[in-house]
Amino acid sequence: FTSSTADSSDVEITFDALTDESNYTVFLDSVSNISFTNLTISSTGDYWKSDVIHIKNGCENIRLHNNYLYTVFEGNGSAVHSIVVTVNGENNNHITLNQNKIENGNYCIYARGIAGDDLAQNLTITNNTINCQGYDALRISAYNLVDINDNTITSSGATSTVLHAIYGTYVSNFNILRNTIIASDLSSLVTGIEIDLGNSFSGTESMIANNLISISNDPEKTCYGIDVSASNHLDIYYNSVRTQGGTSSMAIEISDPDDLIVKNNIFSDFSGSNAYVVTGTIHSMTTDFNTIYSNGSTLGKWLGTDCTDLASWKATSSQAANSISADPEFYTETDLRTNGLNLDNTGTPISGLSTDIQGNARDGANPDPGAYEFSAFSHNVRLHLLTTPGTGCGLSAAEDIYIEIINSGTSDETDIPVAYTL
Repeated sequence: FTSSTADSSDVEITFDALTDESNYTVFLDSVSNISFTNLTISSTGDYWKSDVIHIKNGCENIRLHNNYLYTVFEGNGSAVHSIVVTVNGENNNHITLNQNKIENGNYCIYARGIAGDDLAQNLTITNNTINCQGYDALRISAYNLVDINDNTITSSGATSTVLHAIYGTYVSNFNILRNTIIASDLSSLVTGIEIDLGNSFSGTESMIANNLISISNDPEKTCYGIDVSASNHLDIYYNSVRTQGGTSSMAIEISDPDDLIVKNNIFSDFSGSNAYVVTGTIHSMTTDFNTIYSNGSTLGKWLGTDCTDLASWKATSSQAANSISADPEFYTETDLRTNGLNLDNTGTPISGLSTDIQGNARDGANPDPGAYEFSAFSHNVRLHLLTTPGTGCGLSAAEDIYIEIINSGTSDETDIPVAYTL
């Protein structure tokens, strides 16, 4: 099924769902080798269980490419979806969603296999643009061989009580690579990437790498950049994470790790909270070469022990010898590029990861932490603090001005011009 003009705006398939028995626009039941390309597919009604595409009963080789998929309903019904992959007796295998624009719905993509030894196989979600206003942008359960790569996921002002950009449970052999996740102005608990009960094998480790995750939340609500629990054989590399929300927020939390490697990441929290938290029982875990930053009184927490600074983090964990603690100096709250001198060339080479989120080559000997490879600027001076005058009131015609500046460039700086205007 495709538009003859290759323009998705020229052909729209739409339906106004009214009942549980007909709550979908497209329903694929026990079919194989079906593709939808260059179409607009929508659910236009306000029925609380409206689905755009419903796939179930052992479908195989379903491909959705370059479509615009949306629902007009943005409420908080517990089963509102944009795309649904469900199970009724049999798994749906080899499902591919590529280069689609997906909007609204409480679950933009909900892919669920049969939990147990016989998981659903091969789920590929790549190069999609997803705007979620409900619970989860991507919710994946009981799938083996999962690729979630190069997607842009955004949410702002969502009214749900819980929001995940990417949530996976009972997933095996997965890659989550080069995604851009930006959630802002939210009033609920938010997590960028959460993996619960992720299971892989030695030699075929799963990977979370080269992702940008920026979560800005209500100051009373908790947010997590990355949350991994009870998972094994997982590598976490080169992610740039910034969180800002309630005082229980954190850039990354890891619980009960078994064969986890965490290297070359930037974990930063601007909530006055912990940037990095490890809980539960550590079966096997290596963490090093990360940049860890918190604007609070503690940098992180290791098995219940507060670590106020990098020295206490290293002493408590007996790891992280090559990690640093420094403000990453991101360009903005959502643009997590940096040219910070303190971070430059502080990573370590990772086999198989030779490029960054944009496809730029990593330094072969001393790569940079985070999603972006960069070079520190030669001249990079910025105002850090205006100390005097502290107010614009009651000033005389001539006042001394005292400021603090930070030189984040590679060159020494002198004769820096300063101006103060009321």
